[in-house]
Amino acid sequence: MKDSIFHIIIIGGGHSGCEAALVAARSGLKTALITMTPQAAGRMSCNPSIGGPGKGQLAREIDALGGEMALCADSCSIQSRWLNTKKGMAIRTIRAQSDKNSYEKFMFETISNTENLTIIKDEVVSLVTETTPSSSGAINKTIKSIITAKKKSYAAQAVIITTGTFMEGKIFIGHNIISAGRAGETASIGLAHSLNSLNFKTVRLKTGTPARILANSVDYSSFTIQSGTTPRPKFSFLSHKDNDFPERDCFLLKTQPETHEIIKANLTKSPLYDGTISGAGPRYCPSIETKLHMFPDKKQHLIFLEPEGAWSNELYIQGFSTSLPEDVQQLMIRSLPGLSQAVISRYGYAIEYECIHPCELLPTMETKRVKGLFIAGQPNGTSGYEEAAAQGLMAGLNAVLAVNKQSPLVLQRWQGYTGVLIDDITKMETREPYRMFTSRAEHRLLLRMSNADLRLTELVSNMPHVSTERLKFFNKKKNEVSTSMEKLRSIKIKPGDQLSAKFKDLGLPEPKEGCSVANHLKRPEIKISDLVNIGVLPVNLPEDSLTEIECTIKYEGYIKKQERQILQLSKLDNHLMPENINYNSLNGISFEAREQLGKLQPATLGEASRIPGVRQSDITLLMSRLKVLAKR
Repeated sequence: MKDSIFHIIIIGGGHSGCEAALVAARSGLKTALITMTPQAAGRMSCNPSIGGPGKGQLAREIDALGGEMALCADSCSIQSRWLNTKKGMAIRTIRAQSDKNSYEKFMFETISNTENLTIIKDEVVSLVTETTPSSSGAINKTIKSIITAKKKSYAAQAVIITTGTFMEGKIFIGHNIISAGRAGETASIGLAHSLNSLNFKTVRLKTGTPARILANSVDYSSFTIQSGTTPRPKFSFLSHKDNDFPERDCFLLKTQPETHEIIKANLTKSPLYDGTISGAGPRYCPSIETKLHMFPDKKQHLIFLEPEGAWSNELYIQGFSTSLPEDVQQLMIRSLPGLSQAVISRYGYAIEYECIHPCELLPTMETKRVKGLFIAGQPNGTSGYEEAAAQGLMAGLNAVLAVNKQSPLVLQRWQGYTGVLIDDITKMETREPYRMFTSRAEHRLLLRMSNADLRLTELVSNMPHVSTERLKFFNKKKNEVSTSMEKLRSIKIKPGDQLSAKFKDLGLPEPKEGCSVANHLKRPEIKISDLVNIGVLPVNLPEDSLTEIECTIKYEGYIKKQERQILQLSKLDNHLMPENINYNSLNGISFEAREQLGKLQPATLGEASRIPGVRQSDITLLMSRLKVLAKR
C-alpha cells in the first residue's frame, strides 16, 4: 500500500530541487521534496556567491520566470557589484557574495512555509516504472513511484531527480577516499543503481572545493581590496531595498614560486594524477594542481579571499581548490602572502560523482527513456548553483505542464541564457562539467539583464506559480519602457532650439541637424541620465527601465541584425526530423555527423545544426535527403 500519493516528487533539496519544488507546489499540485538533510536546502557547499558572467544572467532569468534564487541572493548578500561594465551594458552582470548560512536558512524557511509542499527526510533508493507497448510496437516506460531507504513507497505522476553530486559520490583528500555527497553528508548509492538498471547511460565527472581559513589568522596588509558597488545592485526585479547585513570586502592575492614548488613536489600524492580519480574535471574552474600542469610557464595565479558570511570568521580561498593531503594543503596555503600564520578551518577536497549522459534528455528536461521522469542540475553534467537552479525551474515547469496535460515550455537560444544552457547540455557530448559563459550565447546582445522580464515573464504569466506582485511590476515596467521609447522617438530636436540649448548647458554635444531625441541618444557621449537631467524623462523611472530604454536605442541597428539572423535560424527549428531516421544510410554526410545525429536524435534541423561535429555542409545535404524521403 502506498504511504502517500503526489502529483510531483522531487529527489534532492539543493538549488535545483528547491526551484522545482516551489514551482510545482505554487502551481497548486501536491508536491513532495525528499532529501536526506532538509535543513541543507539550497546549501552553498562551494563558493559563497551568486552570479558572474553568464551566471548572473541566469539568476535574473530565474527571477523573471517566477523562481526564488534571485530573491534569496538579494536578501542574503553581503557584497554585490557590477561586472563587465567596460564591455557595454548588454553583457554587464552582477556578482554577489552571500551570507551562506542565511541563504540556506532563507531557502529552508521558504520551502517549509509553502502550501502543497511536503518535505520528507529520507533517501530515495529505487525508481518504479510501468512498461507499456506503444502503437508503433516500441516498449515505453512510465514512472509510477519511488521507494526510500526507510522502505516507504510514494506514487507520483512525475518525478524530478536533482541529487547534485550525491549519486555515487566519492570525496578525495590525498589518498583518503570517503563515500559522500559532500563533506559530512552521505552519498546516494541506490538511486544510481536504479538508473543503471533502467539502462540509462551515465558518465563520471569531478569537481572540487578549496580549503577555508580563519579570517582572524590573516595579515591583510599585502592584499588588494575588492569592494562592492554602491548602492548594491539587485538580481531580482522585486528587490527594492538593501538587506541589513554589513558590507564585507573581498581580497585579491597571487600565488608565489614557493607555492608552485610545494605543489609540484607533491603531485604524486594527488588523486588527480595517480589514476585514482577517473572523472573529468571542470576545464574553466580547475584545481590549483591542474592549473600548474596546464600552464607550467605561468609564474603566478590569482587567488581571491571571500568571506563566508556577514559575521563569519571563515574565508573561502577562491581559485585554490585542491585534493592534495591535509599536510600539503597547510604548506601551500602558508606559502601565500599574508597567510603565513593562516589557520585552516576546513580542508579542500575533490568529489567524483555519477551523471546522466545528455543523449538521455529531451529539451523539456524529461528523459527519453522513462516518461514522467525529469532530471535537473549536476546529475546532467553541469556545475554551479545558477545552472542547477535554472534547470530545476524548467524541469518543475514542464513537470507541472505534463501533469496538467498542457504543452511544454522549451526556451529557444535566442530567448534566454536558460535556453542556451538546456540546448547545450542536451546536444553536446559531456566531457567535463558544463559552466555558463556569456560567450556561449550567439544572441547575447538580445539577452540583457535589464530585459530578462520583458523576454520571459509573459511566457509564464498565465501559470499559477507567478505572483500577482510580479505581474503587476512586469506590466508597469513594460508600459514605462514602451511609453518612454515612443516619447523619445516623437520629440524632435534641432540645432539652436530650446532643447538643444539644454544639452549645451550640460556640456554635451548639440545635434548638427534635426533629429529625434532617440537618434541623438545614439551618440556615445549622450547618456540616458542626461535625458532625465534635462527633463525629457521623469526622474522616478527605475534604473532597470532606463537601462533597457538606453540599450534598445543605442544598439538598435545591431539588434535588428540579430533578429534577422534568428528569423533565418527559426526556419531550421521549424523543420521537423522524421522519427527513428537511420542516419547511417544517408551517404554524403560525414561519419562524425552521422554518429552524433544517430546518438542524439535531434527533433529539428535547427537542433541538428547545433550539435558539435555537425557541419553546415552536413545540414545542406541532410535537407536535400529529407526532401527525397518526404516524397516516398
